Amino acid sequence: MSKRKTNSTGKLFLISTLVVVLILVFIWFYSSPAPTNWMVQLRPDGKDPYDTHIIHELLKKVRDDQPFISIEDSLEIRLKDSTEAIDNYVFIGEDFFVDSLEIDAIKRFVQEGNRAFIFTQTRYNPLLTSITSKSDIDYYLGESEFDSEYLQSQFQLRTTDTNTVAYIGVTPQQNYTYSVYNDFKKRGWEWSYFADSLFAEERSFAEVLGHYTRPEDTGGEDAEYPEYICFKFGKGEIYFHCNPIRFANYYAKNDTLIPYMQAAFSHLGEGKVIWDEESRNYEYNNKFNEGPPPLPNEGPLEFILSEPSLQRAWYVLLAGLILYLAFGAKRKQRVIPVMENMENTSIEYAETISQLFMKQEDHTKLVHLKIELYKSFLRERLKLLVPVHITLWNDEFIKTISQRSGIPYEKVSSLIEQCKYYQSVSGIETEKMLDFHNKLEEFYFNCK
Repeated sequence: MSKRKTNSTGKLFLISTLVVVLILVFIWFYSSPAPTNWMVQLRPDGKDPYDTHIIHELLKKVRDDQPFISIEDSLEIRLKDSTEAIDNYVFIGEDFFVDSLEIDAIKRFVQEGNRAFIFTQTRYNPLLTSITSKSDIDYYLGESEFDSEYLQSQFQLRTTDTNTVAYIGVTPQQNYTYSVYNDFKKRGWEWSYFADSLFAEERSFAEVLGHYTRPEDTGGEDAEYPEYICFKFGKGEIYFHCNPIRFANYYAKNDTLIPYMQAAFSHLGEGKVIWDEESRNYEYNNKFNEGPPPLPNEGPLEFILSEPSLQRAWYVLLAGLILYLAFGAKRKQRVIPVMENMENTSIEYAETISQLFMKQEDHTKLVHLKIELYKSFLRERLKLLVPVHITLWNDEFIKTISQRSGIPYEKVSSLIEQCKYYQSVSGIETEKMLDFHNKLEEFYFNCK
């Protein structure tokens, strides 16, 4: 019983320890701050460095009485409801996914006298291509490609020092210097700019509002890269920015580009602000049917191990599985109790009883017990009908005992007389008890 209790206590202690460890691990996970995600995602509800939560909230409060609408369903329906004031359509994202119907809706919205702000770095901008009516020219250039107008003699490679000087205005009266970071370390970044073909003399309907330069550029007209432009379209205006990362949380929190952001959105009309969230989502069946979406470059395990929180959770899961295999996967059966060998204790019992009797000077009880054992011997061994009262043991009974036991009549008669005598007296001494015992042992030994 004690061993079973010990095993149950050990199991309870082990389970309690595992439960406490798991609780502490979960508390550690939920209490530890979330790791910083340095990916450029430009999510309006994201709080990471390269999301746009701050500018999203600022546009909600740009004027006290200016309405703010977020489009998450149908772009065509939301842009039809224009007001008498100049309304504003705003899109900030890495990719601008719009189809022909949505492009027509944006054009009608602008032609009525409203304004559209398209801030995206994607090399495919269907709205820009549509309003310039020249789809065979790529109006975005990266620093790793040739300029479409001047065919330079070498590539403009991405710079390892990502500092850029950005400014809005014809002359750089206010310069805002900043860098792109990954885990608080500068990283290489390929800035985009608009091709010179947009600003040719015969097609000078695009106005440059913002430029940037790189540290290795010494200045001058050739060192300016246009990144913020404006088109007059109908009664309204369309603003394009090819480096939307400048409006990310990281620079707004550090006040690095707050004046730049204010200057960029100084052209907002007094009407409502319509934030386009729906065009950030790629819908293959609805919008683009040019082939299946690209497959991710990394597997699920590679992604899990790349994120610190998911990595810790993965290792805890593996540790729990190993503990289960070690303690819970064993064959479960009832504990087999340890059975001790049975011991013959009759000899020890007799010795104990004899020692108790020997310590007493009066052996009457012991003699009476021996007489009762003698009666039992006569009944079982000699098959005699033994009278209950020993006084009824007459001469005929003694002769019967002698005949069946083979012991002489005189010895049997002497033993019976002693039995009668000791049955009626008290205070039997040790010597008399031993003499009676010897005669009984002689009878038992010689009985046939």
